[in-house]
Amino acid sequence: MNNNHQIKFIVLLFAMSLLFTTPLVAKESMTKFKINWPIGWNVSEKKKENRNLKTSYIVLALKTLNNKPEAFLTIHEMPRNDGEKANLEYEFEVMIKTITKLARKNKSNLEIIKKEAFKFKSHPAFKAAMTMEINGSKITQEITMALTNKYMYAITSAHLNEIKTENSKAIEKALDTLELF
Repeated sequence: MNNNHQIKFIVLLFAMSLLFTTPLVAKESMTKFKINWPIGWNVSEKKKENRNLKTSYIVLALKTLNNKPEAFLTIHEMPRNDGEKANLEYEFEVMIKTITKLARKNKSNLEIIKKEAFKFKSHPAFKAAMTMEINGSKITQEITMALTNKYMYAITSAHLNEIKTENSKAIEKALDTLELF
């Protein structure tokens, strides 16, 4: 992948995980969830203030090789202020539509492989798996949205297919340790 393709890959990944609008915050985590991040990945946390004066956090774990992105895992933790009346399926569909529009805008070939409702660690959730091609590089992305009594979580991961096994196993291992609150 040349430098121009690398930049487009990074921009698309960040846009899809909604990181482009949030400033960097201190290294000590302010999130309520707990996770063992993949070893050797760069982890950063972003703070986002929304119009309802609720603070949400996005944590990004990024795997690079020779300063080239290979994979990422993000967890966006958003406090609920909906009186426990959130429509998770609606929110999930909005996120899928946003990703689809971004892919089209970036002239990426996007295919949604699977979309389903399930329980994530006993919490109601929806997930989707998709593949896309960006300038000749094939990428696999998974998105999960889950609700707890106090938070909504958006969990996104993606990796280049050429190095799928190592990175997908690292993501899977990290998600196995994830505890939502």
